Amino acid sequence: MEIDGKNFGSKDLYVWWDGNIEERVKSHEFSARELSGLLRKKDFDVLIVATGFYGVVKVEESAITLAKNEGKEVLIFTTPKACEVFNELVKEGKRVLLVLHSTC
Repeated sequence: MEIDGKNFGSKDLYVWWDGNIEERVKSHEFSARELSGLLRKKDFDVLIVATGFYGVVKVEESAITLAKNEGKEVLIFTTPKACEVFNELVKEGKRVLLVLHSTC
């Protein structure tokens, strides 16, 4: 995985619209608990969950419900499409958080 010329290998990441990148514990699940921690870090408008190249990551329904209850738009795509949509939304000036699974 390469972002802005920096190689992150096969790490899972959180990519924020403002350029901040944080390592994520590699997981094949995105939970409401994980989202709760992210909501305390920084406000955002759109949550994109990248489910891997083959869509292996499962997004808990409770995470989707929590995000929507917090007024967040939720988008779920395979990783290539998620990266494309993230870049488009950031160019439009949206505050986007990309939860990125880099493999599977």
